[in-house]
Formats: sequence, structure tokens, C-alpha cells
Amino acid sequence: MVPLKILSILATAACCMGIQTQKGVNIPGISLEETTSIHNQIRHLHKDTKDLQGSEELQDQAAKCAMSILDQDEDPCKEQSQFGINMGHYKKFLNATSLKTTIVHWYHELRRVNFTSDDWALKMANDFSKYANGSQIIWKGTTHVGCGGATKAGIPPASVFVCLYNPAGNKMNTVSSMDLIKNLGAKKHPNKHILHDNGDCKDYHGLCKQIPVYNEALREATCDLAAHRSKVRDWCPKACGAC
Repeated sequence: MVPLKILSILATAACCMGIQTQKGVNIPGISLEETTSIHNQIRHLHKDTKDLQGSEELQDQAAKCAMSILDQDEDPCKEQSQFGINMGHYKKFLNATSLKTTIVHWYHELRRVNFTSDDWALKMANDFSKYANGSQIIWKGTTHVGCGGATKAGIPPASVFVCLYNPAGNKMNTVSSMDLIKNLGAKKHPNKHILHDNGDCKDYHGLCKQIPVYNEALREATCDLAAHRSKVRDWCPKACGAC
């Protein structure tokens, strides 16, 4: 049994060092102009996909949602459940803490979709969870968007970015190929993509060097090994050929 004196010292140290005690703060400077500009650059790559309009209500709700995730509320984003939600949660080592980089990560889920094939929608519908963030960005039925973020110091430090969409895309238990054909426009220029913040293509983790870029099949297999949706591709966009 650990002596009570030691437990007291550990508790005091945790408090003073900020371990699990730091409260999050909203990230300033996220504007509706930036939010809509990034989304609409992407939407312009797809046929018959209209621009999104910015919503102050969605922006405010996205900031609240991000804070509830960061502070580990029991039921985060409950008040925002009627909207479409894209969420990116980053630890410091990822160095991917900007709104544009986060949105680009979501959209790059669609890099694996061959929109020029006849059966792209069927293949996508069969494993839709891999593409849900990207498809929400270009969902034709969605008309408004708002994004917010929250960050906190501590061990480890963390940041969360949330975008809310109205009407929500992907709003069905089972997405059929016909739903996708109706709501996702095929790419106008299949090889054109949105780059990261500074226009460079780079990786965010040292382990990305272990991805076998010399062999396309092995690279694809390695980049799809993530336990959580698109995490390897988020960390290693250059090694995974995602930008």
C-alpha cells in the first residue's frame, strides 16, 4: 500500500504541474471567413457542389463542443447532436494544431476514393466509416458551417478542433451507394488536392520514416493500419501520399 504521505505529495505535484487539472480555453481567431474559405476551396473540386455559408450559431456551438471534448465531459457535444460533427483531437507531438490542417486531414480521407471508376459509390458505401469526415465537407445537402477550437496546457497538452454542419450530412444509419451519388459530386480534377497550411507536404511524427514509400502496395497497407479513422494518414501525409 502506498503511504498516505506519498499520495499527498503526488496529488500536490499533479496539481502544481497541471496534470489532468488544467482547464481548456477556446482558441481565438477562428473566423467564419477562414472556415468557409477552406471548405469552399475543397467543395470547388467537386461537381455541382455549392459553397457553404458561415453560421455564427454553429461557430459558437462548435467552440462549446470542442471545450466539452477537451474537458472530458461525460456526454460531450450532446447539445450539438442535431448537427453534422467533424472533430480533430491532437496531442502536442502531432504539431497539426491549426484549423486548415485539420480540415485538410478530414478531406484527405477521400484520397482513396477513385471517383473516375464506375463503382466508386458502392465501394465507399461498403466501408463508409473511413470517409465520413471527408464526405461531410463536400455533402451537397449541407448549406452552413461553423468551426471552433479549444486548447489546454498540461501533461500532455492538447488541442481540439470541431466543425458543425447544418443540415447534417451522412445522416443515416446505413449509407447506400445511391445516397452517395446524390450527395457527393465526383471530382472535377481527380489529381488536384488541397495542401497543408504553408503549401508544403510534410510528416508530423518520426515514425513516418518507417512507412515503406518505395512499395505502393505496402505503403497503402501500412497507412490503413490505423486503429482509429485515418490516424496514420493524419500523422504522415507525405509518406502516405496524402498531399
